[in-house]
Amino acid sequence: MIGVSLVDVRAYPRLARTDVVMKTQDVKIGQRFRKRDRTAQVWEVVAIGAAHDPIPHVRLIREGDPSDIKVVSVVALIDSSYYVLENDRDFGRTAARR
Repeated sequence: MIGVSLVDVRAYPRLARTDVVMKTQDVKIGQRFRKRDRTAQVWEVVAIGAAHDPIPHVRLIREGDPSDIKVVSVVALIDSSYYVLENDRDFGRTAARR
């Protein structure tokens, strides 16, 4: 399993104020996150940046359109005001098809 290092929340006041359910090392390839906006799009983690980066990032593809790719910081991904982890029973479903 590939993971990323823990982010020091003192460096990110917004993260320290939010109810963070996950830690950055819990983000894994194949996990799916639902965007918390009116689109409610589902994005899958397909790559994780280097753990030694000051702010680790992940590459995401949109479910239903793998040509739609974006890179977001792990801090934003685990912030429950932006994304929520989809049900664990779906974990790796798309990754297994690759």
